[in-house]
Amino acid sequence: MRPSRGTPTIGYVRQLLANWLLVICFASAFADDVQSEADLVLHGGKIATLDPELGEQQAIALRGAWIERVGSDSAVSELLGEGTRVIEPDGRLVVPGFIAGHGHFLSLGRAKQVLDLSAASNWEEILSRVAQAVLSSPPGHWIRGRGWHQEKWDSLPEDSVEGVPRNRGLSEVAPDNPVLLAHASGHAAFANQAALEVAGVSESTSDPLGGTLVRAPDGSLTGLLRESAAALVERAADAEESQGTNQEREQRLRERVRLAGEESLKHGTLHFMMPALLSPKSTY
Repeated sequence: MRPSRGTPTIGYVRQLLANWLLVICFASAFADDVQSEADLVLHGGKIATLDPELGEQQAIALRGAWIERVGSDSAVSELLGEGTRVIEPDGRLVVPGFIAGHGHFLSLGRAKQVLDLSAASNWEEILSRVAQAVLSSPPGHWIRGRGWHQEKWDSLPEDSVEGVPRNRGLSEVAPDNPVLLAHASGHAAFANQAALEVAGVSESTSDPLGGTLVRAPDGSLTGLLRESAAALVERAADAEESQGTNQEREQRLRERVRLAGEESLKHGTLHFMMPALLSPKSTY
């Protein structure tokens, strides 16, 4: 009996499957041939693999976002093709890319415009730096610094609260200048009495949402401002910086960008800035 129209025979189905199998095999072979070519090859360099077994190699090949091969120049050259981009480090070091979640470029520049307290080994050293700044600052002028970290100090004053000094010494060396010193983490700041008064912060001030005005056992303010509490005083300090002409404010921002760029390049990091950040109206 002949099969009805539209009903394939077993032989027909077998032939169809065989044809498709051939097509798949040819396509796979063609794809392998095409994909054997690397998109990017760096050879003639010092490739730091950070793998104890691989050690330092001469060349690396990449396809898309993936490392295809790392090894000697001859081993990697097998992946060269007409469409391969080739870079010759000429003996220079090639390291894995740095991944940064984010960066505060202008804040870096701002840190270079104020007292750098990152290398201070104790509280007395910080007081000395502030006292020196007072000599060249008119009364009422804000003195700002950044980078202190109490866990890096070799000693702490005996009357410290929660591992941080009280602001008595800071108020003594700068009685007529508000002082605000940001912590290395950026999540706290230290203010003297003059700064607290200018900002309207007193013992009766409540902790802001998400922040803490650190107090001594007797309830007096120590000067340490955690998280959002620092903003209470920062706003008063920023008000002074906002004064002046548009040209003066722009000049400060440009100087901030220049300092941040120099610091970044010194450590081998390149940042890209949008022109809008140089606007005098910028709040960064």
